[in-house]
Amino acid sequence: MPPRDAYAQNRRAFRAIMAERAEEIAREWAGKCLDPIGSEVARVTDPAALAALQQAFVGMLRRGGYDFIQRIDVETARGFPSQWRAGEPGAAALMEYLGHVLRTGDCSQSIEEFARARFDYGAWLAVGATSEGQPTFAVVVLRDLGDDNFDMKGAASVLRILGGMADPMPKILTERRA
Repeated sequence: MPPRDAYAQNRRAFRAIMAERAEEIAREWAGKCLDPIGSEVARVTDPAALAALQQAFVGMLRRGGYDFIQRIDVETARGFPSQWRAGEPGAAALMEYLGHVLRTGDCSQSIEEFARARFDYGAWLAVGATSEGQPTFAVVVLRDLGDDNFDMKGAASVLRILGGMADPMPKILTERRA
């Protein structure tokens, strides 16, 4: 058997083993995940966030180890240390609330209630592994502005962040092209 075929066969066997043990490996990886917050990192401990990570890692491992994206709810996203304020009203919500109060005189709702009733948010989780086999993830929460491509934009945003965490091309590959 030529070496190229042996390599492909070994790769298929490795993927099959990873898929068989996906639940076990995903549980271990989810427990190891650290979430960067500025210059610090915090362990993910929220049960809903850990369950989402585990589910995403299972999906990744069963699909051959390729990066995996899944939609999660905003409450689950808030379970990640870096996203604890996800979906909270910001300056845009405050300005809209003030405009509403000035136009209608109705201030019966808090800013948070006003924003929840009028704004939709979407959240995405992407998982992957570095070239050293370390699990990595990214979470994105975006406000839905009524765009038809909202899901695609959210998925692209979370993949872009995950890609930024990936290892750069090996130096030897980039030097050969120069």
